[in-house]
Amino acid sequence: MASGDAVPEPAERRAARLVLHRWLLDQTAELGRRDTQIRGGDVGDDDTVRGVHQARVACRRLRGALATFRPLVDREVTEPVRDELRWLAHALGEARDLDVAHQRLRELVATLPEELVVGPVHQRLEKAFAERRREALDTARDALASERYAALRERLDRLATAPPWTDRSEDDARDVLPPLVRRDFQRLRHRVHAVRALTEPNEQDAAVHAARRAAKRLRYAAEAVEPIWGDAATRLAAAARGFAEALGERQDAVVALPDLAALAAQAHDNGEDAFTYGVLHERERQRVDEIDDHFDDLWRATSRKRLRSWL
Repeated sequence: MASGDAVPEPAERRAARLVLHRWLLDQTAELGRRDTQIRGGDVGDDDTVRGVHQARVACRRLRGALATFRPLVDREVTEPVRDELRWLAHALGEARDLDVAHQRLRELVATLPEELVVGPVHQRLEKAFAERRREALDTARDALASERYAALRERLDRLATAPPWTDRSEDDARDVLPPLVRRDFQRLRHRVHAVRALTEPNEQDAAVHAARRAAKRLRYAAEAVEPIWGDAATRLAAAARGFAEALGERQDAVVALPDLAALAAQAHDNGEDAFTYGVLHERERQRVDEIDDHFDDLWRATSRKRLRSWL
């Protein structure tokens, strides 16, 4: 694949394609670096955990950029690549999600007073997650060793080396890119309105998760254009990241609830006291309620006009 040095750093006025090209090169290279970490590490090893997470982020950044900046590239070429990146992110997803869930429950137990940790809670947590994490990492490694992934890597290398530009990609980045980032902001606003309109818990959980994904896409779009818009883009990216992380904590708590219920059932079946899992379940449920109560405040902080005036 061509070196990142092959594309000049975008100046204030440059063809829009140069901004996207730099992003494609960087994220494709990042995926390759994380590939190596995942294949070589052990389950639970910090480098392996970090590798899975960052590989998944690289997939999302590439998918997001090819969606946000669609007018700059030939969709007949890029949409199949986006589909394959979704497959890869999904293949990596279970390993990442289990790492997050395991670490979250460990930390929750660590916050409890000693008298509230009843029975072999730590041991049960390790036992419950160890095999699942190992299987999920095997799934991720199988995906990276597959012919399908090799074909995707070949497509990505071609895409990063010689993107299929449209005529619009030659226009000034300052004219072309802000409306595309603004569209991602509007997409997020639409998702937020959908959350507000729902009251049924399962539907609301799904809507919040969709809003989180939209916030991530806005963040990545703003990060991609930082070389031209500098601090203005950085501030918007930071706001979108903060919103996504708050909703991500809510999602982690939602996911933890059935895990805790299952752990309680396993403990009961083995003659252990399930008290601690009930305490943690209630804390997680309260955390979901707290974030829901502050949802409008979180959105106001993210959607301040001064953050997006440059759009």
